[in-house]
Amino acid sequence: MTKQILLILSFIACLGGALQGQSCWRSVSVGAGHVLALKSDGTLWTWGFNNYGQLGDGTSSGSVMTKRPTQIGTDNDWKTICAGSYFSMAIKNNGSLWSWGYNGVGQLGNGNTTMVLVPTRVGTDSDWKTISAAYAHCLGLKQNGTLWSWGDNVGGRLGHGNYISYTVPTQIGTSNQWKVALAGDNTSIALTNQDSLYAWGLNSNGSLGVGTTNVVLAPKRVVTTSRWQQVDVGNNSIMGIQMDGSLWGWGQNNFGVLGLGSAFLLSSPITTPTRVGTDNDWIHISVSKNNQTAFACKADKSIWGTGSNSSGQLGDSTLINRPEFKKIISAVLTPFTTRFSGGSMAVIRSDSSLWMTGDNTYGQLGDNTRTSRNVFAIVPCGTTAAQEVEKRTLWSLVPNPVTDAFYLKSDDAQECIVKIINMTGQIVLQGVYQTQQSIDIQSLPAGFYTLIANHQQIKFVKN
Repeated sequence: MTKQILLILSFIACLGGALQGQSCWRSVSVGAGHVLALKSDGTLWTWGFNNYGQLGDGTSSGSVMTKRPTQIGTDNDWKTICAGSYFSMAIKNNGSLWSWGYNGVGQLGNGNTTMVLVPTRVGTDSDWKTISAAYAHCLGLKQNGTLWSWGDNVGGRLGHGNYISYTVPTQIGTSNQWKVALAGDNTSIALTNQDSLYAWGLNSNGSLGVGTTNVVLAPKRVVTTSRWQQVDVGNNSIMGIQMDGSLWGWGQNNFGVLGLGSAFLLSSPITTPTRVGTDNDWIHISVSKNNQTAFACKADKSIWGTGSNSSGQLGDSTLINRPEFKKIISAVLTPFTTRFSGGSMAVIRSDSSLWMTGDNTYGQLGDNTRTSRNVFAIVPCGTTAAQEVEKRTLWSLVPNPVTDAFYLKSDDAQECIVKIINMTGQIVLQGVYQTQQSIDIQSLPAGFYTLIANHQQIKFVKN
């Protein structure tokens, strides 16, 4: 996410008093249901879903959620954070790499597939510069400009020219000219020092922008000679801003995530970069990792949103999907950061206050509730005291990845309403199933799916 404030008149009116004592945040990253954040003092804080130990507090429970920021450990030398879907990555000031949470396909980079409950160092290298995590794989850049990847390699998204998964960081090629690397759920992208854009991985929706829908196993230049100043990658969509300030998008356009307007909603995969509007004053783009939503910022610091708004993640006080960019916030912010994934959105203002909107199923909005909302509200700085948690009936899917069939299990429920949705948003199976009942999916093609079990979302892979 990953990685946007809704500004309504009431928001403007309350700025004076609401921010006192809440201006403490430096960076934030949102996963599928959990949030990582760094305070200005270098301490690490987490909240939300913790079914695989992704909060890093030493526990793992799918039925317990932390609904307010909680400090992890006492270290104050954290530099960079990145939330994967159900795991977490971070870099310290000394360049060391750390990971924790779900590790079923080796995405923690520690050489095995065992879940980790607290931040644990990855290897012994101390030259890591940036980290990007998605559903099941990671990309990392080192200080010398080399590019590394690890985790699940479905669709060749690791970029090593094969389909082999790696449980430890493994260098991609030999180039030392990389300056940005970003992992999407199914694809990966990177910028060189010359501002050229490369992409690789699953390409069924044309999301790589290389003119075809064929899988690409190693970094391949996007078909344009233009230089790129900033890019971002979502699930099956990529957007970028060229040096002249023009905004471009390609790949899947479900719900209007690319902001191209209603005429493109039902179009075939967009396999090459397509310009969004005619404006030349765009300076920042952010695409959701697990949901079809995007935000962009203009030079006047106004923020614009497009795509899915089913959880209120656009923060425009509605639940209306937007097929093209709509201004969400006027020019009241100077510099800020944005990170989001799934149906939750986070913004850090220039005054170091943190604001969130959207889905709050797992307490990921950090406001000590599980009530979703469609307007941005401030996240308290939190304390080191014990935080309130809440139990919830949760389901797990076994096995994952799936070959022919799977079953659902829960500690305290016997029946579940099930929907399975494919990568294009279509419902391919639905019904009511019992705990431990076999669910046959032999007829489904191989690929990535989302299972909704009594409103809980579980991603899985069909082999």
